Formats: sequence, structure tokens, C-alpha cells
Amino acid sequence: MRRRRCPQELGGLPSFESPPSLWALKSQLWNPWDLSLREWLLGYVILRAILFIAVEGMVGFFGQFLPKLPTRTGPKPPYQHQLGFRDYAYLVINSFIEFVFVNYLLRLLWYSSQARRAPSPERTCALAHTPSRHRHAALSARPER
Repeated sequence: MRRRRCPQELGGLPSFESPPSLWALKSQLWNPWDLSLREWLLGYVILRAILFIAVEGMVGFFGQFLPKLPTRTGPKPPYQHQLGFRDYAYLVINSFIEFVFVNYLLRLLWYSSQARRAPSPERTCALAHTPSRHRHAALSARPER
């Protein structure tokens, strides 16, 4: 029979510390920027509000000027499926997955060595005072991190 190991031997937390929250344990899965729960939820709500206003605004604005689609202009009104609980649950879960995916893409772009960066303001001011033949070489140089 094998001996049970204590958490310190397994690389776990010492017994005098409280265990971290689920948010801290799994945060690398859905929080690549290491935001607090409050900041993450605030970002999610702000993004959803911006998308809702933009989409509804564009549909409302362009709907005034564009003709209706052929399926919407008949004697019979178009069938519209009523959304149920499962539909709303799917949409909410999908929007969270989308938010996490976009955060990972933004983090990848932010820290990528392949993405070209705009010069910093200090370099921009220094470039304005260099002779024109040296300006091209300075602009094409990779910015320091």
C-alpha cells in the first residue's frame, strides 16, 4: 500500500494558507490578461453593450433606407421561432467563449514578435530632427521592447 503524501510534498499549498479561489486557479483558461473578476465582467458587459448598440443601430438605420427582403414582403408574415431558455443559455455561453477567444487573440497580437509596432513618441520626436536619408533607416528598424 502506498503512503499518502502531504500537500507540501506534492507541491501544493502549505496548510496555513487558505486555498485560492476558483477564479485564481483557472484564470489562465479564461483570463489571459490576469484581470480581476470585476474588471473581466466589466469588460464583458461593456463589449456586449457596444455590440448590441452598434448592431441594433445599424439595422435600424439601414432598415429605413433599404427595401425589405423578398421573404418579408408577402401576404403571409414570416415565421419567427420563439426563443426558449436553452436558446438564451446557448447565446450567453457562446458570448463568453467569444469574449475569451478575442482576449486570447488580442494578447497574442500584443506580445507577438511578428506584429509591427508604431514608434514610441520619444522616437517620433527624435526622428523629426534627423536628416531625411537617416529617417528611412530609423523607421524600418524594429522598436525595442
